[in-house]
Amino acid sequence: LHYFDTRRMLTTILSVREPFFVRINLVVHVGVAPVFYREDVKRRVRDALAALFEIDRLDFGQIFYISKIYEVAESIEGVAFAQASFSAQRINPTTGTTQSLPVSNGRIKLEPMDFPRAGTIQVTTEGGLG
Repeated sequence: LHYFDTRRMLTTILSVREPFFVRINLVVHVGVAPVFYREDVKRRVRDALAALFEIDRLDFGQIFYISKIYEVAESIEGVAFAQASFSAQRINPTTGTTQSLPVSNGRIKLEPMDFPRAGTIQVTTEGGLG
């Protein structure tokens, strides 16, 4: 509020409201190439997916595409293939209740007051070295 108050026009009244945080939950199944260790690949995929939710990469009202999850997972060395799904829940800042958001055509569209946050990131693997 202080930041905007110093930059507002004299007759403007400011009102700052809490955002609606939206938890984005990811489920990714990864096929590991034969010469890579499953746990190593799993850790690197999980870290790369978590990096999608770094604060400087996020913005209000953006659209989350499932293709971004595939892009990140399949860019990790040792990943032969990936299968992904995601879901989202909007958290009401006043009541703490959650509301599931629809996934349509491989995307989750957030409203202007929605701010994305990392929910659960579940990575499973098959193949590779034990």
